[in-house]
Amino acid sequence: MVSQMSRHPLALKLEILDDDVKLSNYINELLSTDPRRVEEVRKLIGDTSRSGYRRVHEHLAVILDRLAATLDRLISGLEAGSGELKGSLLGLSKALILVKYQLARDQISNDLANILIGIIRKLMSDISKMMESKEPTSEELKKLREKVERARTIIDCLAVLVYRLKR
Repeated sequence: MVSQMSRHPLALKLEILDDDVKLSNYINELLSTDPRRVEEVRKLIGDTSRSGYRRVHEHLAVILDRLAATLDRLISGLEAGSGELKGSLLGLSKALILVKYQLARDQISNDLANILIGIIRKLMSDISKMMESKEPTSEELKKLREKVERARTIIDCLAVLVYRLKR
């Protein structure tokens, strides 16, 4: 069972999705060559298989890229309203199911699943809140767009680690 409060030293703190400096620091920690940090990364990746993570990454990356494109169109005024965001919620819901499925199959580690689930749930929450407002502001859309880009950066970094450390 996945717990939302991972005790792993490299567990994702959701405020990282709100700040480029925090994201940069987190990525540097994940990619550190310090022997102690490398061991923590090994524990984070755990028994994750390359193919198990690849399936999750491919699915989530497509959703995040589509969401980013939708937000870009909304920001530039080419589309009006938040209705376009509704499809992203379905895609993120499917990604959440896929993460839990890969976890149940022991294809990804509990700590890695916690990171992915945290990212997905945070984005779902932010999109849902945005859809509740009548018309999201350009600033709100830009902030969500930045968050999506940071989420994509994290899942890409995790892919590097999985491929570097696993069979």
